[in-house]
Amino acid sequence: MLSAEIRRTHEVLDAKRGRRGSDERHLRGALDRFHQDRAAISQMRSQWKAEVDRLNQQTGRLRDTIRNHCGRPGQDWYDDLMARKPQRQATRS
Repeated sequence: MLSAEIRRTHEVLDAKRGRRGSDERHLRGALDRFHQDRAAISQMRSQWKAEVDRLNQQTGRLRDTIRNHCGRPGQDWYDDLMARKPQRQATRS
């Protein structure tokens, strides 16, 4: 996607190397914007991954609290949840 566009723009610039014209300036501007976009996307991806990790940790603490503090129904719920876990993981692979 974006990496392919960056690569393609580099290829066009390499092919036009040594030729004069405004195309090169335009392509270099596009390339700079592609690199900026890629950096911004990478930063957003890292932020969202950190948020997902944080939410997963909170969910795990909630799951364990239900198991430990809700008596037999909480333990049964937890056991059923853990029994379904391998099935969910198999469908993701």
